[in-house]
Amino acid sequence: VGLEEGYASDLPMLTGFFPFELANNKTLTLRWTSEKSTIRLPGLGPRPLQLTLRLLPVNDEVAQNGPQALSISADGQALGALELRPRPGASYRILVPPAPPGSSDHTIVLSSSTYTPSGDQRALGTPVDDLRISTAAGPYAPPWLTDATWLGAAVLAWLAIRRAGLRASRAFQLVLPVIGLACIAALLDPPRFAFGSATALIIGALG
Repeated sequence: VGLEEGYASDLPMLTGFFPFELANNKTLTLRWTSEKSTIRLPGLGPRPLQLTLRLLPVNDEVAQNGPQALSISADGQALGALELRPRPGASYRILVPPAPPGSSDHTIVLSSSTYTPSGDQRALGTPVDDLRISTAAGPYAPPWLTDATWLGAAVLAWLAIRRAGLRASRAFQLVLPVIGLACIAALLDPPRFAFGSATALIIGALG
């Protein structure tokens, strides 16, 4: 976590987390959770996920007064509460059930009490250094809504090129590489592929 700009930014998927900060002599980046921090994962399909959280140790003041448990829910279903080990830090693995029927999106919520340390104005939960999502290997049902949105964007782009005076075959040749790149993105990074679909449709409509 902690990359705020560029393709690998975590900001599209995280809400309710504090801005990133450096730790361990600037070798690690972390984000503190708040009372309610949300991870949005669109486009992953109706399949179970494994969520891996690595939480960093905190100082004695926060360890004594800060949260001692972190509650986790996914898609409105409570998954349980993690007993925190604030002084040494720890890694946790949580199995997230498949998305609700008809959905390809997951919403994971981390909830805890908060504490405002001395000299700080923020109500902090727990420091997250690493957050990973993994899925089982094998095929899965594609997110039809995302695919339909990207298809609509491709059609609008094709029509815009046709309005510029190019023949249908030439317009298709220009759009085809974009479709290929979108397919690769759908395989390699489904959440960002899903996040980009609405933007692509708007750009296509404006074209």
